[in-house]
Amino acid sequence: MNNTPKKIQEIHDAGIPIYMIITGGGTGAINELLRYGGGSSVFVGAEVPYALHMVNAYTHNQAGETFKCVSADTAEQMAITAYSNYGNLGVGVTCKLGYEGEREGRKHFAFIAISTEKETLTTELDNDFFTGDRFADEILLSNAIIEAIHEYVTKEN
Repeated sequence: MNNTPKKIQEIHDAGIPIYMIITGGGTGAINELLRYGGGSSVFVGAEVPYALHMVNAYTHNQAGETFKCVSADTAEQMAITAYSNYGNLGVGVTCKLGYEGEREGRKHFAFIAISTEKETLTTELDNDFFTGDRFADEILLSNAIIEAIHEYVTKEN
């Protein structure tokens, strides 16, 4: 009996090679793509550049300037790198999620970018999307990444 969630199954069935570069939050999406079997048919691999100097390796523009670590530009550059080097669908994700003991009023947000031969699409998730609870927000972001991939691959097929 196949207990793979419908969205994951449809991503696998689309057969579009996927490579992800994620700066930490949302890495559960990697696990979700591989958890049920069949992921090797589409999942090429992933990188998790967590330290700032590692993130900067993906975000240098032609003038050598660096982008903000958590920004649409950073997510897009990571997605473009993932597409260009590894797959037919590159995914770049960067975020600022809550943590124990953080200062009151700190904003939480994320950027999910999908890059292909045709285009790079970016989704921004803002403070209204997140709960402030790190564990819950990791799950929300991972699900949003899967949703973004699913939305793209199902519109293409």
